[in-house]
Amino acid sequence: MQGPIAEAFTEAAEWLVSLASDVPDDAWDQPGLGVWDVRSLLGHGARALATVEDYVAKPAARIDVPSAVDYFVGDALASPEAIAARGVAAGEALGPDPLTSVTALASRATALVASTPADALLSTIAGGMSLESYLPTRTVELIVHGCDLATALELASEPPERAAGAAARLLLEVHLRHGTLSALCLALAGRPITAEDLSI
Repeated sequence: MQGPIAEAFTEAAEWLVSLASDVPDDAWDQPGLGVWDVRSLLGHGARALATVEDYVAKPAARIDVPSAVDYFVGDALASPEAIAARGVAAGEALGPDPLTSVTALASRATALVASTPADALLSTIAGGMSLESYLPTRTVELIVHGCDLATALELASEPPERAAGAAARLLLEVHLRHGTLSALCLALAGRPITAEDLSI
């Protein structure tokens, strides 16, 4: 698969690896986000790479989820508790050298995307999707959790513009579908809102 969707995913993957390389050796167990420490937060972000590898290996027979927006607004995704548990497990799965593990994941995932047709059907957690529809959801995860990681570690690292723009456009479409655009506009204008106001 070639083109802007794949390029945005690759840039986001490379940024996550760059962030991981800036994690101090003694910081893996410090608070990351919510119940996650830094290791778990990176592990959850790295799942955006691992799921590409896993799902491409499990072809789907049909399309159940036609778009990336449908993926985010569907009801097939896991509960917050299950997502938190998966992040912890993913962090543990990174092993004693998280940077090496994430680097290898990113290399395999981006190479796999480059060699897989855009219309290949994957069996995702939400149902059958094409690669070109699923991949933008992974770019969102990489950018959002990369930003979480940079915030947790107070790293002065901005996400790559093309990948961040793609993620922002998809999130805008999700808010349009959810009817929460007013809260998003208020947030962008600097008005005080709560996290619940922007929940999708």
